[in-house]
Amino acid sequence: MNQITRQDLNTQHADFVASILATLTEQYASVASAQKPPFAQFEARLLENIGTLLADFESLYGMQPSALPQLAHLISQSFQRWLVRPAKLMARDALKQAEPERYNSEKMLAATCYVDLFAGDFQGMLDKLPYFQELGISLLYILPPFKVPEGGNDGGFAISDYQATQAHLGDIHQLENLIANFHAAGIDIVLDFVLNHTADDHPWALQARAGVQEFVDYYWFFDDENEVEEYLEHLTITFPDKGKNIVFNPLVQRWVWTTFNLYQWDLNYSNPKVLAGMLDNALFLANLGTDVLRLDAVSLVWKEKGSHCVSLPKIHILIRLFKQLAHLAAPGLAFKSEAIVRPDEIADYVSPQTASVSYRPVLGATMWQALATSNVALLATSVERWSDIPSGCTWINYLRNHDDIPWVFSDADVQAQNGNALQLRQYVDAFFGNRDPESFAIGLPFQPDPSNGLSRISGTTASLAGLEQALKQNDARKAQLAVQRILLLHGVLLLIGGLPMLYLGDEIGQLNDYSYRDNPAKQDDSRWVNRPVRNWQEAEFDSANSYRTQIFTGLLKLIALRKSLPQVTGHQVTIIRQAHPSLLCFIRDAASAKPLLVLANFSAAKLHCEAFATLGQHRQWRDASSGQRYLGNAALNLSPYQILCLLPEGEEVEQANK
Repeated sequence: MNQITRQDLNTQHADFVASILATLTEQYASVASAQKPPFAQFEARLLENIGTLLADFESLYGMQPSALPQLAHLISQSFQRWLVRPAKLMARDALKQAEPERYNSEKMLAATCYVDLFAGDFQGMLDKLPYFQELGISLLYILPPFKVPEGGNDGGFAISDYQATQAHLGDIHQLENLIANFHAAGIDIVLDFVLNHTADDHPWALQARAGVQEFVDYYWFFDDENEVEEYLEHLTITFPDKGKNIVFNPLVQRWVWTTFNLYQWDLNYSNPKVLAGMLDNALFLANLGTDVLRLDAVSLVWKEKGSHCVSLPKIHILIRLFKQLAHLAAPGLAFKSEAIVRPDEIADYVSPQTASVSYRPVLGATMWQALATSNVALLATSVERWSDIPSGCTWINYLRNHDDIPWVFSDADVQAQNGNALQLRQYVDAFFGNRDPESFAIGLPFQPDPSNGLSRISGTTASLAGLEQALKQNDARKAQLAVQRILLLHGVLLLIGGLPMLYLGDEIGQLNDYSYRDNPAKQDDSRWVNRPVRNWQEAEFDSANSYRTQIFTGLLKLIALRKSLPQVTGHQVTIIRQAHPSLLCFIRDAASAKPLLVLANFSAAKLHCEAFATLGQHRQWRDASSGQRYLGNAALNLSPYQILCLLPEGEEVEQANK
């Protein structure tokens, strides 16, 4: 940080900094409230970060005299939101700043859901608070509850107003009350921040449609088809069945950049007024009590002619600038990056200065691949190569979320196993996309690419793991194997490093919901198959032997196990290669006197593990779940899809602890 003080404004723009401080001091003095926070707090954060703020703003927008008022306006926005930030949230800021590894704790567990699909409305969510507590949830990601257009709205990701909610869920004050109650129960809240685009009925878009040039400049509009083609030449189509990413729009009689759907207009962040408008929205959500803002489609937000407009360097500068400005007002606010890109690119989106929390899509993709092939080599290689992130940062691990499952594993990782990346993607695509007669999975393809035939996959965890097929065939043996697969996947997810996130419904084995096909606004989007409505009457467990009960109780045991093991804190993991291709073996907290050894069988066959004798110097191991003991110099057997969590016992441990 380029930290300076009032007495030492020796930067290139000292006059500008002095002017900003003078203006803010005057504004602060004019506030009559006796409850206003001490000005010195804001001033200290501003002076600590002003050097980086100036440098990042200059990198994006230049630093000519006409640009400086824009930066002054951004800082003033943060100041005004800080002045009205509730005292309870300021106290939370201080606590979170004192806990930089907050989300890496073994006590943390995340979950996600749509409000209406899970509980009906905000009051319904409050009524289900005891259920969240029973599951042990400590971080809840609420899928976008904001105002959207009628009809198609991309599952809530076409935002008409970032500061208003969908009427059937309740109003913004009820959302604020929900957040406060979840905070009181020890649960942090994540809300979406859809920063790449707005809906075409957002007030900015309506002004642009009316021809108001100020708001035309908020979006990517084109009058020249030749210029459009210059951009399109390098772009990859995001939704192949929609067509190109820049299309002619009769509403405005111009070409409009629409990366996703025609009603989602991409914002133009090369205009600093867009940054100002979105900063105001971010700080509004922060002052509601939001703990983490999920940066949706963050890899796409900066555009430059002649590039493929994905993961451009200026994206990271933009997010760093965004976070610095947000932290002036809400220093406890965290950003979570959602960048569904190659594993070698994802690490660029994770840092304490930008997004300290990040999705880890490669883990879920390789876990599903391992389940389909009964071969863990790619999963093990991916974990070895792509686990390391900076201190104070956290991976979000998930099997699936509200979206499709993309096969984003590294081509180089596949080649390291002497495999063909395209052929592997084609195989898992068919296996989970309901096109392989030998598969146990029932999923649906999403957005197949006609250029290579590949798609992403939609489906609930239970249906992809074989439960739907087993129940259709009334095959108890297959159903039991499906339950074991579900628990295996969740067991690895909970123990392998990072913060695990459940899509609510998976904990009771909800199956694919095909009713979306009857809804014209949803029928063209297969992702709705993995967004089933929660039927709470069906969710009642009337049989101790039901598959739903087995999944629920088994997962509760795994969650309790995770929370009892300080070894799983953080993201460091050591892979122990095994001779059997279906056996995943890893150690958590390897350097300690009492590491955790995890063995997971990714096959439907029993495994005889001869290599167990080589796994460390400990004479005896104890299963942390069952208490069963295993000799370190003996082989052991694993049942189909079994996971073992072993802790060392014996003289070696006792001596090491002395």
